[in-house]
Amino acid sequence: MRQVVVSAPGVVKLFGEHAVVYGKPAIAMAINKRLRVAALPRSDGHVKIIARDLKAMGLIINVAGNGEIAIETEYGMAMNAISYVRTAIEVAKKYLREPRGVELDISSDMPVGAGLGTSAAVAVASIKAYASAFGYHLTNDEVASLAHEVEKTVQGAASPMDSTVSALGGIHIITLQDRSRLSMGPLPLVVGYVDRESTTKDLVNNVKELRARYPALIGSIMDAIGEAVLLARNALESNDLATVAELMNINQGLLESLGVSTGRINSLIYAARRAGALGAKLSGAGGGGIVIALAPEAVKEVKIAMEIAGGHSFPVEKDDEGARVDEG
Repeated sequence: MRQVVVSAPGVVKLFGEHAVVYGKPAIAMAINKRLRVAALPRSDGHVKIIARDLKAMGLIINVAGNGEIAIETEYGMAMNAISYVRTAIEVAKKYLREPRGVELDISSDMPVGAGLGTSAAVAVASIKAYASAFGYHLTNDEVASLAHEVEKTVQGAASPMDSTVSALGGIHIITLQDRSRLSMGPLPLVVGYVDRESTTKDLVNNVKELRARYPALIGSIMDAIGEAVLLARNALESNDLATVAELMNINQGLLESLGVSTGRINSLIYAARRAGALGAKLSGAGGGGIVIALAPEAVKEVKIAMEIAGGHSFPVEKDDEGARVDEG
C-alpha cells in the first residue's frame, strides 16, 4: 500500500457574486494557496480523517464501514468541514465501486471558512487522493463533477463554480448552465479577510427578500452586475488591468447596495485603495470574509494597510494547474 498526496487550490470570486443565483455569469480564479490531502489505504474498510489545519488542530475521527463516527478528540466545531471529506469519500467509493477504507491527513495553507473555496478544495483533493491511492486515474473534469455532487449533498444546493475552478485551475466565467476558461496573464491580488458576521445562506436569503420587495430595482442591480462581468471578461482577456480594477470598484458598489458588505469589509477596501490598490471589492457572499485588491505596483503596501485596518492579509496569484498529485 502506498501513500498519495494530492493538493487543490483555493478560489476567489472576482465578479458576479449574488447575481449568479439569478442566472447572471460570474468569474472566479484559482489561487496559489493549496489544501492537501494525504491518502493511505487501510485494510479494515474504515475511513480515518486527520485534520491539522481546519480550525481544529489535531482533530482525529474514525468513520466505520457502517457509517458510525468515533470522535477521538473534542473539536465538534470542525465537523462541518469534515462532512465534506466524509461525503467526498462516499461519492468516490460509489463512483469507483471501490469499498476499501483509507486514512486521510488534511492540511491547508489558507484559512478554512473565510471564503476561499476550501470546502470545494477539500472535496476535490479528497476525491482525487482516494482514487489515486488505489490506482485509479480520474480526470480533473471528472473530479470537478464529483466534487460538485459533494457540495450539493452537504449544502442541499450549490453552484459548480468553486469545485470547477479548484479542480481545473485558472480563471473561469461560469453560469448556471455553462463555463469557459479565460486566457490571460498574471493577476496579482492581495487577499484580506475578517471574521464572518453572517452565513452565506442568510445573506442569499436577505437578498432574495430585498428583491421580492423591490423587484424592478434589485433586478436592475443584478443586470448591472451581469454586465460588469461581461465587461470584465473582455478586460481580463486583453490584460487591461486598469479596466478590471475599475469594474471591481463598480461591482463592489453594487454589492453594497444589496446590503451584503459590512463596515469591517469596507474598512479593508478603503485602506487598500488608499495604499495604492487600483481596485478592491469583497469576494464571495459578503457579511465578512474575503476582500480582494488588485495592486500590481503596491502589493506590500496594500497588505500592510489591510492589516492595520484590522484584517489578516496575504498576496496571491493565479494558479493554472488545478488539482494535482504531489506525491505517490
